Amino acid sequence: MLTCVQQQEGGWRVQQAAVRPCVYLDHWALDQVGSDPELAATLIAALQASGGTLCISVVNAAEACKASDPKHARRIDTFLAAAMPQIAMVDLGAMAISVGIPDTAEGEIPVYALGDPPLERQLAFEFAMIVSKPNGIGWVESAWLQRERRGDILSTVSANIATRWDEERQKEAWRDRARTAPLNRPAKRAWRVIADVMRPAVINTAQSIPVNDGADCLHALVLPYCDFVLLDHKWADRAESTRRRFEKHGEKIGKTISQRTGGVAKLVEELLAFG
Repeated sequence: MLTCVQQQEGGWRVQQAAVRPCVYLDHWALDQVGSDPELAATLIAALQASGGTLCISVVNAAEACKASDPKHARRIDTFLAAAMPQIAMVDLGAMAISVGIPDTAEGEIPVYALGDPPLERQLAFEFAMIVSKPNGIGWVESAWLQRERRGDILSTVSANIATRWDEERQKEAWRDRARTAPLNRPAKRAWRVIADVMRPAVINTAQSIPVNDGADCLHALVLPYCDFVLLDHKWADRAESTRRRFEKHGEKIGKTISQRTGGVAKLVEELLAFG
């Protein structure tokens, strides 16, 4: 069970609802469905048919702040409003410490299941209040109107993550651990997943770690929770490699789709075939 935004007389409220399958879209995918009403309608129909939920995070809103024109934010808001009530506001901070995923002690058999996505309840209430005013400014556009502050925060966080990762991988001991650390070591699943996704760039220091990798790292936090995750090509390739490696050890993370591997159209196929 997961807290979702549901309709009631006079507006929207937060209540409990079943959510599998869970879906998460990187900014390129949200922008794509926002700019294509037919594709958006197809995705919403697939979510409804599968009983699924679209998981949204604060990073989705913050990334829209990069655009100089608010039309992108407005398009995404139109899509999100149409997708109601198939929406859940997830807490990336809680995901980073694997909230909702049972810890596996050394020697125990890992749990082959995705975690229950931790919820950002205050954000859900704010979202519900905004959506209840159909003629008002949308949730993403509200973030865009604060784009200097919201954009600066995301840029700073992304740069800090990328810089820290680049600094740590210069240490030979860190690279050695990346080569040899077992996937099923007793540590938080989120940490093990992100570490393995970034493993190629840690081992091979010739691979760049640009600032954008910091934001992509935040998106990748949903992998232990969401059944389907749309990421950019580089991160999707890495995440699929990690998924296959984890599967061999009896643990599950979400299936990743990039624009090159079918994008939103492929996600629709997966949703309709789910279960």
